[in-house]
Amino acid sequence: MIFLEKDRARGISLGHQEIENVYVGGTKVFPDQMYKPVIEQLGFAVYATTNRAMGGGNTKYTKALTQQAQMNLLKECRARWCRATVYPKWDGDLNNTPGNGGGNYGNFITRYTNWINLCVQNNIKVSTCVIDSLSTVYGNIGGGTNTTDINSATATDKTNAYNAGFLLGSGFMSRYGYLQLRPVIELSNEIELFRDILREGNTGGGLLASDYFPNKVAVAVSYFKGMAEGIKSINPDTIITTPASSGYKPLYLYDLLINEIPIIDWVNWHWYSDMQANVGAGNFPNTGQGVANIFDFLYMRWGKPLIMTEMNQRGIGYNGAVDGPESGDLHQDKQVAYWNKMLPLVLERSFIKAAICYAQLSDPYNSSSVESTYGVYYFPGLDTSLPPGDQDLTGLLTPKKVVSFFKEYVVKGRNGDI
Repeated sequence: MIFLEKDRARGISLGHQEIENVYVGGTKVFPDQMYKPVIEQLGFAVYATTNRAMGGGNTKYTKALTQQAQMNLLKECRARWCRATVYPKWDGDLNNTPGNGGGNYGNFITRYTNWINLCVQNNIKVSTCVIDSLSTVYGNIGGGTNTTDINSATATDKTNAYNAGFLLGSGFMSRYGYLQLRPVIELSNEIELFRDILREGNTGGGLLASDYFPNKVAVAVSYFKGMAEGIKSINPDTIITTPASSGYKPLYLYDLLINEIPIIDWVNWHWYSDMQANVGAGNFPNTGQGVANIFDFLYMRWGKPLIMTEMNQRGIGYNGAVDGPESGDLHQDKQVAYWNKMLPLVLERSFIKAAICYAQLSDPYNSSSVESTYGVYYFPGLDTSLPPGDQDLTGLLTPKKVVSFFKEYVVKGRNGDI
């Protein structure tokens, strides 16, 4: 028998000899696991910190996956990264409940701290998406809807927005920044869509100033400048990313954010199969003006490292596609084909810090066929009408074909093929 510490076991070269019993920290590791190191830039979006039944957030679901089970799935896919999303109240407190002066998002303090500690113990890097309080700022100014601009963007409005962002950023870091030496913090998620900054029916798709509501843009830039500076005021070594872009082409907005907030460290982008198809057809950022690949385009534009916090084949039925069911070859083969195309492009580029697959788990509680089927693991046969305690999420958990793709993927160019 051979006994190895975790780090030594990860890097050991055993050649072609047959080994029956290898133990890492007292746990048996089979030879095929020994030959395949982690894929350094690969990650998965996890639900360990949100109130989702399949991620252990809701204690009524006694057969939900535990955080340790989700960690095991990360390792099975050889991931080094994960993405966690948190919904703090306006002052950065993760006890975001009405009783604590917040909304109805819930109290995530224990779940988040336990998950981060588990990631640190297992050498998994975390990108934490901290959802903003910008909608409250807009509400205080008044007038904004999903089709109209807010009433104003005066100097006072922008100062108030900056202060609100600073309070959330510094408050979050003062409470939870100690969990990691150098946290990676995302300044919220897809703000051009979820904060209704991008006009519906715009002509440029995000390339032009006229594509946006100008007052919302001006206030948002001030808010996120405050949030970034609030984060850095507590831990200057924190890696700050732009808000995660929805991935189409909000270039005007991101030019503003990066120019006005120079302490942003990484550009944060989403990239799905339909977007990649536009690049392949030469239609990004405009028809007939396609770039070779999105990664080089973004890096050349801003000169900052990239973190791709959502990537995957679209879920079933996107844009009317007939590609179900989730158990079927068509859906699962498309997922494998997407990653077979994109993962080599990622691994060839050191300026891409992470490529995070959305998502680790499908969401059978979402009524949308698209949104419920992004996972690389799913739950065939789950009856969501059963009492929560009878829904055997752990027992029904099933990997899709892409899991085998990740497990068997050969990383080239690192001391030969490994």
